[in-house]
Amino acid sequence: MGRWNRVLVVALWLGTSVAHAAGAPPHAPGAPPDATPDTRVDPTPEEMDDGADFEPPRSSGMKVELGRPVKFGFGLEGYAGIAAQARSGEDRAHGLAGGLARFRFHYFELGGTFELTDSGQSNDFRENRVERWRALGGFVGAVVPFHHWVDVEAAVGVSSRNYANGDSIYGPRGFSTNLPALTFRFGVSDRFTHRLIGPRIGAALVVAADLAHAEPRWSRQVLEFGGGISTVTGTTPIGGVSIGLVVSAGLELGARPFR
Repeated sequence: MGRWNRVLVVALWLGTSVAHAAGAPPHAPGAPPDATPDTRVDPTPEEMDDGADFEPPRSSGMKVELGRPVKFGFGLEGYAGIAAQARSGEDRAHGLAGGLARFRFHYFELGGTFELTDSGQSNDFRENRVERWRALGGFVGAVVPFHHWVDVEAAVGVSSRNYANGDSIYGPRGFSTNLPALTFRFGVSDRFTHRLIGPRIGAALVVAADLAHAEPRWSRQVLEFGGGISTVTGTTPIGGVSIGLVVSAGLELGARPFR
């Protein structure tokens, strides 16, 4: 084939390709040439009101649901934390430890507590150590479980708090005084499993308000500047309102949700 014949063939092929491209429908960039264009149209508000199929997006937020009440159960827990006591005299801070026994049925609870505090060093010249207390009491309340979340507890009770200080300024045996108290407990906890026996951990705010006060008398001898010795006497107010933050851990028998 001669040179001019080859040029004529190439020119005819180019012309045919251009003519075919000019007659083809346009397509979106990046889409294959033979792809069918998307002619779908989003539904209008009027069409949605007329009953057109439309599914709103689903919410992915956390949903808090009340859990089922529980069958009869019994639990033993120990707790520890810190407590501050406000009173008419010097405010006190204590380390706090105790335990509770609890019966549960449905959303209700009934139980008893025992707790004690440390006896730290006093900053007051009148005594070497501060008083400590031991308390024994009972409570009634409610425990509200939430599905796949924590159990919320609120309880009210009464107790007898024994305040004691063995410092010799209060006499050869120190002093020991019992005061009635009104108690409150608000906490959250979680049980790891709903088997017959399961561990439970939690935290709580514990409040106790003494319903009476006492003022043990003290006396001590003080060395004067001139070399003499004098006796100083007075009283220490006992009782007040204590607020504590504690963490707890224990075991619970039964108390499984109704099915």
